[in-house]
Amino acid sequence: MFIPKDLVTKCCKKLEKMGIRGSTPESVVVDVQIALGRNIVNMKGQKALDFLQAFVGNAAIKEPRQEKSFSCLKELTVYLNSSAGQARWRSLRYDILERDKGKCCLCGRNAHAHGVVLHVDHIVPKSVDISLAFDPENLQVLCEECNLGKSNRFSTDWRNKH
Repeated sequence: MFIPKDLVTKCCKKLEKMGIRGSTPESVVVDVQIALGRNIVNMKGQKALDFLQAFVGNAAIKEPRQEKSFSCLKELTVYLNSSAGQARWRSLRYDILERDKGKCCLCGRNAHAHGVVLHVDHIVPKSVDISLAFDPENLQVLCEECNLGKSNRFSTDWRNKH
């Protein structure tokens, strides 16, 4: 599907203002859907163009919000495994590591002093709400031990505890 370069540029600028960086022409439709807190729908052709034009024009987006489903998680997994998804996650991961000063928000250990592996954890797990996958406010740094203990069973926000 061809998306005009000026439309991609406008979408990327608006996404950056929302804290989402690293969008590409290949990922912009999915990025906008995530930014709007929507499930990922495979949009093509005129439907995708209309959706992006409504996004940059602040027009009401007419498509009803769909219920969360496993297919959304599957599509997000495919996106995250793409080069665009990996680049976007690496950039966001670094931002979160910087924000949380490179230490576990639960136990306070860091990689340099304690030799722990640091993970960027989804406070509300992706399995619970896929729309928060790239939301910086839903991310925190946990060491591997704390993150594996938390798993996807809890939604505890440990930021600002240390």
